[in-house]
Amino acid sequence: MTLVAETPLDTIVRQLDPLAPPPPAAAPDPQPDPATTPVKQMVIVNWSGELDRIWPTLILASSAAASGVQCKVFVTFWGLLPSSGTGSGSPAPTGSSGCCRR
Repeated sequence: MTLVAETPLDTIVRQLDPLAPPPPAAAPDPQPDPATTPVKQMVIVNWSGELDRIWPTLILASSAAASGVQCKVFVTFWGLLPSSGTGSGSPAPTGSSGCCRR
């Protein structure tokens, strides 16, 4: 914001002539162009299917989204196990129910 300083002569003129125009107002700051402003981004890697590692990933991702940060979550193989249908965070034995069922 640019401020216009009032000179002592302007102050005297304003006091002597009450109908004198007021000093010019400060010009508002221009709004930033959304096309040129950089976008904040974050990538979170979830490498484990244990609950104590899944919750912080989800909390960080939702907090980033609420703050206006674009967030991507990369889930590795071990991080996918809780959503595979086995019901546990530990690796499923070969041939059991889950993502590898035939």
